[in-house]
Amino acid sequence: MELIITPSEVVRIAFAPSEFVREEAITESAILAAQQKFILPALNGLYDALLAGRYPELKTGYVAPVLALYVKLLVLPALAAQAGTTGITEPRSDCFDPVSDNRLRFLLRRVRNEARALMRRLVEKIESEPERYPEYDPKKNILHQTLSAGEIVL
Repeated sequence: MELIITPSEVVRIAFAPSEFVREEAITESAILAAQQKFILPALNGLYDALLAGRYPELKTGYVAPVLALYVKLLVLPALAAQAGTTGITEPRSDCFDPVSDNRLRFLLRRVRNEARALMRRLVEKIESEPERYPEYDPKKNILHQTLSAGEIVL
């Protein structure tokens, strides 16, 4: 399966320079998972067109920011802990302490809300120009088929 964006693009788009996230921390599997879980169900037929290289301006200006944030949402918990020969550990140093569970939940909620807002912006862009994006079917957009309140799908 092809990637819509690269790990380096995720780091550049979704993380502030002060966050010091290495490109190696963003796995291709995390990008693929985010594409399958969040982008494909919303964009349906347009997803394949993006993978084929069509609509580069839509990809750069709208899809990439959404996808990068969803990848960030998936990798943040892994950045808070590391798996190694000694098991699952929290990174520590003299200058930094691991984030608390409450703070991590807050950060994840913030990233999720930002990604959802950008997803709405993306869908509004596509639906405002249906003749430009004929592969897209709003009836197949999962966002139009579900209703959520906070973190609860109704």
